[in-house]
Amino acid sequence: MEFNSLFFMMICLPLFILIMRMTANTKAEPYILLCFSLLFYLLSDIRSFLLLAVFILFTWISAQAVHRHSSLYPLYLLITAGLLSIFKYGSFIISHLGAYLHGASAISLIMPVGISFYIFTGISYVSDVYYGKYPPERDLLYLASYLTFFPTIVSGPLHRYEAYRAYLNTHRINCDSIAYGLRRFILGLGKKVILANQLALITSAIANGGILMRPYYVDHIETPDGTVVKSMYRMCVNRGTLFTEEAITVVSDSGEILSPK
Repeated sequence: MEFNSLFFMMICLPLFILIMRMTANTKAEPYILLCFSLLFYLLSDIRSFLLLAVFILFTWISAQAVHRHSSLYPLYLLITAGLLSIFKYGSFIISHLGAYLHGASAISLIMPVGISFYIFTGISYVSDVYYGKYPPERDLLYLASYLTFFPTIVSGPLHRYEAYRAYLNTHRINCDSIAYGLRRFILGLGKKVILANQLALITSAIANGGILMRPYYVDHIETPDGTVVKSMYRMCVNRGTLFTEEAITVVSDSGEILSPK
């Protein structure tokens, strides 16, 4: 789910602000935050939710173990680095093995949303425990609210657990702080929509050898047999002179992939 989507701005964000205001300055804050963060991740990538849950539990147990036996710290780093490598580069390696192993090229791995950010956040937390900056967190749900913090889990930036916990213990939610947060959100949204998204078109054009790919749009059409399908298009600009429409795929409302238009 994108922060600039209407669903987030019109439903998720107002509901989040309302509930956080109602539970302001109470011990329930980190747990309410955890619920919204998990909901945000479910709406972003429901297929990888189980992996996120397993990683949270693994990081919580690892911090306890590293605190008692520091020799386990390299093993934790090896496992997390291996996990990240598998999902980041597994499909690339398998596709190249397809030329030598029959059927290997048909295997593909799903890239979990935000895996780089929550793995490096977990490594940062366990590393601080290893170096004795603070004891491991006993409350699993409190740690989970840190690892799944929804404003950063999808696109960063990374943040330290010490600063996260200190902020939850010292901040105060009131009308002034909500107004300040909304101003920051609107300013960041404007930078993304007006600057970042437009610059992304230019960089994509450079990467595609001068082909500028416009955002997708969806057109609902009806086939001769009466089936309503969705045809997804993208606009192409060839070096700023040639405008064409390219059909990407046609799918039914049930999600069944049909032949291209």
